[in-house]
Order: sequence, then C-alpha cells, then structure tokens
Amino acid sequence: MTKIYIKLISIITFLLLLFFGYLKYSSSQDFIIEPKLIFNPNLNSIKFWDQKIYISASDNTFSLKKNSEINLSLENFRQASIKLEIYKIPLEAPHNRHPSEYSNYISDFSKDIHCNTLIFNNANNSHVKNFSVKELIGYDCFYNLSKDAFLYYGVISISNNLNKNEYTFYFNFERKISNKKKILYIFPSSNFFNYYLSFKNRKILIEDSRKNNIYFFQPTSISPIHKGLFFKDNEKLLQKNKQLFSAYVDIHDNINVVNDYDLTEEIILNHDLIILPNYLEFINHKFLINILNKAKYLNKNKIIISHSPTNLTKKLNLIKNVKNELVGLKFSYPINNKKFVHGYRICKYDSDLDFVKRYGEMEDYTLIKNDKDLLSWDTTNSFFSYSCNNDSYKKTYPLIYVKKSGNLTLVEFNNSTAGRSFGKSRQLNFFIKNIIKENINLN
Repeated sequence: MTKIYIKLISIITFLLLLFFGYLKYSSSQDFIIEPKLIFNPNLNSIKFWDQKIYISASDNTFSLKKNSEINLSLENFRQASIKLEIYKIPLEAPHNRHPSEYSNYISDFSKDIHCNTLIFNNANNSHVKNFSVKELIGYDCFYNLSKDAFLYYGVISISNNLNKNEYTFYFNFERKISNKKKILYIFPSSNFFNYYLSFKNRKILIEDSRKNNIYFFQPTSISPIHKGLFFKDNEKLLQKNKQLFSAYVDIHDNINVVNDYDLTEEIILNHDLIILPNYLEFINHKFLINILNKAKYLNKNKIIISHSPTNLTKKLNLIKNVKNELVGLKFSYPINNKKFVHGYRICKYDSDLDFVKRYGEMEDYTLIKNDKDLLSWDTTNSFFSYSCNNDSYKKTYPLIYVKKSGNLTLVEFNNSTAGRSFGKSRQLNFFIKNIIKENINLN
C-alpha cells in the first residue's frame, strides 16, 4: 500500500504541474526562459498510453550526461521474459572502414553498433529497474562517449506464453559542435517528443484550417517511445533521417549535428551549409527570421536546404528550470498558412527524375498553396515539377524553389518524399550538389 500511495502522489503532482504550466504559458507564442517556473524533471515515471511502460531519466533524455540515471518500469507483464537491447548509430565510420564507406554504413540499420543486452525474468507483474548510464549502454559504448552518436535507441522485447510485444525508445547524450565543420544538420529532436510521447494519436499536424491555435506540453526527462520496431513505426522519424543524413555524408562527411531546440544564432552563422531535414516542423519564427536577415548581409555565402514543405510551420516554446536547463517542450499548432495534400495516388512527378524504383512515388505531404513566406527574396526560381489531381482537375506545381537574398540561398523541396530521397535520384542529387558547389567551398 505504501508504494501504491507514493506512486499515486507522484502522478497527481506531475499532472498538477502540467496543468499549471499549461495555464501559465498557453497564451505565449515565443521561446520562454522562465527561471521562476517550478517543475520537477526527476519524476520517476510516467504512464505511456495504456501499455504501462515507464522510461525516464534524471536529465533531458536527448542530452544525457555520464552521471545520469535512467529508470525503467513495466507493469502488468505477469510471467514475462524481458529483453532490453541498446544500439548506437555512430557519427563516423568505424576504425576499420574507410570514411568513404560511411554513407552506406549509416543508412544500413544492420550496421548499427550493438552496445548492450540486458535480460531479466520476473514472475511478478511488475518490473522496476534503475540504471546508471554505464549499466544501460554497456562498457564499450560508455568508454566511447567522447565519439558523438547520431542517436541511440533501445528495443524492449516482452514475451510470455501467449504473445510477444516489442517497443522502441530513443535517447542520446550531450552533443559537441566542432568549429572545423562547415555543414550543420539540425536534428528534429523535438518531434520525437511530439510524436512518441503524446497521449493520443495526433492527426492534427497537417490541417488546412482550424479555428484556434492548439498547445500541449511534454517533459524532456521522459524518453520518446512507441510500440513496435523503428522501421514499423508510421512516421519512421529515425529511418527517414538516417536516409537523408547518409545522402549528405555522401557529399561531405564532415557534418555537425545539433538538436533543433539547442540552436543558437552563433551555431547557425558559423556554418556555411544548414540542412533542415524532414520533420523539422517546430521552430521559433522570430528567432529564425532574425538570423536569416543577418545571414543575408554576411561577407560569405550561406545555403539553407529545407527538405519538406511542412518544415518551420509550427511554433515551439522551451520550458527551463531555475538552472536554465531544458525540462519541457510546449508545442503549438497554429492556424496554417500553407495547404497540403497527401501525394500518394494524387501527385506524380512530371519529369523523369530517374529515382531508384521504390522511391519514385510521391507518398508524403505535398505543398499546393503557400500564403506566406518567411522573408522577402530578391529572386525566386523554380525547378522540376509535379502534377496533382486535386479537386477534380490537374494542376502543375514546382518541385523545388531556389530563393536568393544577398548572400543567402534557400532551397525548398515542396514534396517531403522527394526531399528525403533526393540522393536516390540522379538528377536531384546532381542538382543539390551543383547548388552547393556554385555557392560555397566545403573543403
């Protein structure tokens, strides 16, 4: 009874904090750094939907430290055998491989580094485990933490005499930025918390219209998790980002990776090529526009490549504690100024882009209308095209916009499938490489 009572108090406390945090920030549109915010990031657990799996950490789960602690709690898995496997996606080729092989290496999940396997059996219906970082990721990966990872992920397999269930969760350690690297890949960390910690399946991401803005809050001490393996997940955030990142590694393997919510003006302005991958939807618009305006007047060229029309369409607030540490993300779904259709069976490429066969269909969101742009541009040119059979008529749209203002070039993909798969098309791959070569020197 004592354990149940303590757990109940923890859950009630957490819900009250969420409620008052929501009231305090529901009217805000900008990043928030609020030293007076009272929030406990060290709650032991939170219920994930109805599956009763709890994974939490003493720090931001995408910025863990060597001394961080991780809590795993599973309930109502009676007579279950539980296996926990940890994998690391490295940011560089293994010591026994040439750097030129890294592009194929990172795109292949079978090449991910297997860090650790933990097996525990319990006849009871609950399992509670507390891990240090070293215990969770194993000896070898722990003593190689100086080498950054693209991401870590864990696979939980739970089986008994009746069935077997699998779950995937994600985490990472604090990232380091090298001043010697000229390419910046902005990892959409916030959307992992958005998609994989929500209390219901959020189908409101791409709505043509809504009456009011929508907000919700997620703590960063809770690990993003979903049922099933990473490649069976509907959104496939990790798989799609690995695919895109490998295409850029094929261009140049010296790339910094930063969490989207860790962006600063200095980080962006210190890089010549900035990559906005698929699912980089949440951003502080005032912060971004201010940086873009500065980039226009620098004495050297900069290129920003956005790989999806849904990028930069929503707003994000950072919630920090008294130590100025990130403890939560407040997501905002504003009324959209863009209109999308789902490309599959509606839109088709007009030109022969010579895609590898399985990538030749426009399966994801496609932009057909944009009422508002981030900046005013000196020139705007369009390249390639697609047609959509929408509203009983066929209309042609540009696949890529190239916009210029001062020394800043913005490349925008208007279809998310083409954006993440450009490396699978000879023409698109050559087009992107040529834009980079004409504007900046990466050597």
